[in-house]
Amino acid sequence: DTMGHPVHQRKGLFTRMTQRSFDYYGDVDEDVLTFSIPNALSRPGYLKLGCREVGQLATAYRVHDPGTLGSGAAARVGGAASPLIRLGQFLWTRRASEPDDVTVIRHRAVPAGTLSSLYERDIPDGIHALRDEQFYHWRFDRPDWDYEAYVARTAERAVPIAGVVVGRNDDGKTVTAAMTDVVPLMAGEDRRRGLAAILPRVAADHSDADVVVASRSEIPDDLASAYGFLPDDEFPLSAVTTPTVLISRLFDGTDDPAWELGGARLDDLDDWSLTLAERNTF
Repeated sequence: DTMGHPVHQRKGLFTRMTQRSFDYYGDVDEDVLTFSIPNALSRPGYLKLGCREVGQLATAYRVHDPGTLGSGAAARVGGAASPLIRLGQFLWTRRASEPDDVTVIRHRAVPAGTLSSLYERDIPDGIHALRDEQFYHWRFDRPDWDYEAYVARTAERAVPIAGVVVGRNDDGKTVTAAMTDVVPLMAGEDRRRGLAAILPRVAADHSDADVVVASRSEIPDDLASAYGFLPDDEFPLSAVTTPTVLISRLFDGTDDPAWELGGARLDDLDDWSLTLAERNTF
């Protein structure tokens, strides 16, 4: 993460500190990949120092209070439309079909072993964080979010088929519930059935949040639509949200890196498999 005290901003500190870190990693013996999801203010600085834009990481929102997504007139109009939005989501959800052979267990503590096992069943080729138990213990131990998990199991054999970690944060202005991780990462029929059972639970348990957030790549579009999620890379949310852009850089000991590592193109979004868990904001 990058931050600067207001008194010392616009003095070149960001550029010097980032270049210092790049010089350090550029001297290591093995290939080193760095990636970031900077805001619009810091992104030009990273690009100037040799990073490349990979692409937009689309996010899906189930908006309960539209006033939280915009400002000014957009916020006022959104707030007035909130009852209609909730009615529409209620009607959408009633039309959705839940599998009757799947049960969902809500865990107040993140079950690292179960989620890691679900991840290992179908590991994608795309670049992503290794989801071993150590990762889950570390990633979901931050003080500003409260995390829990939902695990879908087959009703007959009680075999886990999908898991979702949900984080919740109240910053004093907006209450956010985020589907921070979904495993397995790869699409499959069992995973889909599990999500079809988990989504209504998440929607019901966090109906008091202003917004429920998920990575668009985590949930099939038809399931997301059935439960009232809208993507921010399409209208209408594209008009009131700021794109989330992934950037990366490879340090391979040369001044002109090949932008390829382990057979993956680092500047091609199709070669990445990221959820909200790889971002530092959820």
